[in-house]
Amino acid sequence: MKISKYNIKGVNLSKLTNLLKDNQDINQYFKQLSESAVILASETYYFRIDSDLLSIVFLNFISDNECEVEIISGGGKGGAFFLSLGSEENRNKNIYNRLKNICESNSWIIEIIE
Repeated sequence: MKISKYNIKGVNLSKLTNLLKDNQDINQYFKQLSESAVILASETYYFRIDSDLLSIVFLNFISDNECEVEIISGGGKGGAFFLSLGSEENRNKNIYNRLKNICESNSWIIEIIE
């Protein structure tokens, strides 16, 4: 399992939820937990490990102008030694790149926390 954390800051961040909901690669399941917390989930097949990865994107809106993002990918271990061969980290990077593009398009700042 690979966990990545980010912080997004900018004006009108409430648009982020809808922008991610419209992305089929990230959003195959959506749940609004509260006014400030959202979960998006998706599965992606990785040929190199012959397995699906489950990825969860958790949005925690601290304020109208700040959002904490956690990306968790896991389940993609295959073979006799149950190796992920970097697929979990690669999936998190793909989701991060989509977030980064969304942030750049909306003049938001994304910071890597871990």
